[in-house]
Amino acid sequence: MSSSQTNICNAAIMLCGVGVEIASIDERSPEAEACKQFYDPTLERLAVKLKLPEMTKRVALALVESDPSDEFSSSWAVPSDCIAPLKIVSGLIPETTDSHIPFKRINKGGVDVIWTNEDDAQLEYIFSPTDEGQFPVLFAEALEFALAVKIAPRLCEDPSKLAPLVKYLGDEAKTSARAASLNQHYPGKPPESEFIRNR
Repeated sequence: MSSSQTNICNAAIMLCGVGVEIASIDERSPEAEACKQFYDPTLERLAVKLKLPEMTKRVALALVESDPSDEFSSSWAVPSDCIAPLKIVSGLIPETTDSHIPFKRINKGGVDVIWTNEDDAQLEYIFSPTDEGQFPVLFAEALEFALAVKIAPRLCEDPSKLAPLVKYLGDEAKTSARAASLNQHYPGKPPESEFIRNR
């Protein structure tokens, strides 16, 4: 059975111990409003965390400008559905640490771009999934639990019982944020030491 946004939200509401179902995330009810507030951020965070092959794309990028900085030779537009870049594709099979191409994702003048020294850059990235019917079953289930954690403090009668869980998830969120930040920048392989180069 394929998932839907409403089914995922209702499963999350049920996991909070609330016996109310919603017909749409846009209806005016506490349950729907809680789901609407947290659904998209929770979905994107989970997609980045799991890095499922079904939620990755590889596309040729559009050139924005040449020589954007002293460090990089070209600037490329980030696709509109990109949540997190994974790598600039080298074309080598298999990819190795040595074949990884340095890049940096930045926002320049309100435009989301990737700087790299690669000509005709192709980006492999995690995209923002929009069709719940195409979600892998286990991803949809994971999303139900992740959403339940977010909406529980608004829907449960005694949110104080969730304090230890909230602290744990807060710590996990900080770790995930640091990891996501690192995914926006791959500096390349560190240069060999002078001793190795002189051998």
